[in-house]
Amino acid sequence: MNEDRISETLNRVAPHRKVPDSLLAGAKRRRRRRARTVTGVAALALAVAVAVPLGLTVGGAGSRGNATAIEDLQGATAVLALPLEDTPHTSDAATASSRIAWNLMVADERARTENMSIAPSSLAVTLAMLAEGATGDSLASLDEAFNLSGDDRSAAVGALRQALKGYEDLPTSVDADDPPETPVVHQANRVVILDDAEIKQDFLDRLASYYDTGATRIPSADAKADLDAWAREHTAGLIEESDIEIKPNTRLITQDALLFAAAWRQPFENDDAFLSFTTGEGDTTNIDALRDTFNVPYATGEGWQAVRLPYDDALAMDIILPERGIHPSGLQFDALNGSASALSGSPETGVALTMPPSDITTKWDLLEPLGAQGIDLSEMDGIFDNAFTDQVAQQVRLTVTAKGTVGAALTEAAVAESSFTPGDAIELTVDRPFIMRILDTRTGWPLFVAIVNDPADIPG
Repeated sequence: MNEDRISETLNRVAPHRKVPDSLLAGAKRRRRRRARTVTGVAALALAVAVAVPLGLTVGGAGSRGNATAIEDLQGATAVLALPLEDTPHTSDAATASSRIAWNLMVADERARTENMSIAPSSLAVTLAMLAEGATGDSLASLDEAFNLSGDDRSAAVGALRQALKGYEDLPTSVDADDPPETPVVHQANRVVILDDAEIKQDFLDRLASYYDTGATRIPSADAKADLDAWAREHTAGLIEESDIEIKPNTRLITQDALLFAAAWRQPFENDDAFLSFTTGEGDTTNIDALRDTFNVPYATGEGWQAVRLPYDDALAMDIILPERGIHPSGLQFDALNGSASALSGSPETGVALTMPPSDITTKWDLLEPLGAQGIDLSEMDGIFDNAFTDQVAQQVRLTVTAKGTVGAALTEAAVAESSFTPGDAIELTVDRPFIMRILDTRTGWPLFVAIVNDPADIPG
C-alpha cells in the first residue's frame, strides 16, 4: 500500500485535517507488522488539562474484570515517595520540560505577533505518562526528548510534581484581583477509559505509582460532559471545557490539570503608570502599566536582562526582556535557560520595574508540532495493542495584575524595608515584547512560560 492510500485510510478511521508525517510513519510500521484496526490519542490542558484518546480492538470477555482493577487502582497501587533531595535527574527533567515547551513556542508563527502562553510542567507530565505506554520509535523519541529513560524519567518527573504538594489546594474559584496570600498550586490528572476497552494493567500501575494517576471508565456517550466537568473543577473554572473530540475509535483519554494562584510577596503599589510599548509587529501603543521598586534578583546576559519577582521563598515569576532589536522568539533555549540559572545565583538589588499587566489565553493543537520536534507518539502498544496518539491539546490562561495587596501587604512591607535607596535602583522598563516564566526556583521547573507581544490586545 502506498503512502497516499495509508493517509487516506487513516483519515477515514480517525479524521483530522492532515495526517502528520510521524503518524503516517507509525502507521506504515504497524501495517508491516500486522493488519488490524487502530485508533488514536488526545490531550487537553490549562491552568492545564490534557487528554489522550487511543485506539484498540474492543474486547468483550474479561472487560468486567478489568473494570474492577480500575476501580481498585488507587488503593491497590501505592504512590512512590520521591523526595526531591534523594531523587536523581530532577534537574535534567526540569531542563527538558523547559526545552520542549520553548521549542514549541518559538516554532509557532503566533509567537511573533500574538500574546501566548504554554504550560511546560503539565505538558511534561503528559508526555511522561504517554512514555509509560510508548514502544519502538515512539519510546526512543521520548527518551531522547527527556534525555532520560525508564524509571529515571518516571521518578524525576514524579519528584518535580511531588515537590509542589505543599501548595496543594483546590478553591472553587480564583480572582487575579484578589489572589491568595499563600500560593496555591493544584495538580491533578487521570486516565479516562471508554466503554469496555481493555488497557494493560502495567501501564495503569506505573501511572498510579509515579504520577498518582487515577483511572475511571465512562460510556462514550457520557465522556464529553464528564471531561468538561473535570476540566472546570480542577482549573477553578478557568478552563470551561475539554478540547478532546470523542471519535468512534477513541478508547482512552488522559487529562492533566494545573491551577496556580498567588499574591506577589511585594505588590505593585502603582498600578496606573503609563507606558509606550513597541509591539511585536513594530507598532507603538500607549498603555496603562504596573510600576514599583523592588529589592529582588536581577541578572543580565548576552542579549537580555531579567528580574525575578517572588511569590514566596520557592515560587517566582521571571521577567526576561531581550535587548532592543531582538524578539523573544529569537532567543535560543540556552539563553532562556541561562537566565534562570543567572537569576538563581544573583544577589538582590534595587530594580525600578515598569511592565504591562496581562491576561493571556492560548489553545494548542500539539500533535504535529511535537512531531516536528522529533517526538513521535504513534506507537503506544504498551497501553494496548495497536494504540497510537491521535490528539494532543493544551489550553492555557495566565493573568498578571497588581492586585492582592491586602493579602500580601505584610510580607511585602518587610521586603520594602531593604537597605537600598530608590536612587540606587536599576531602571527596567518593559516597553517591547518580553517573556514571563513562572517557576519553582528550587528545581527550575517552569509551570508557565509566556511571550507578550501586544499588551493593548489584552482584555480588561
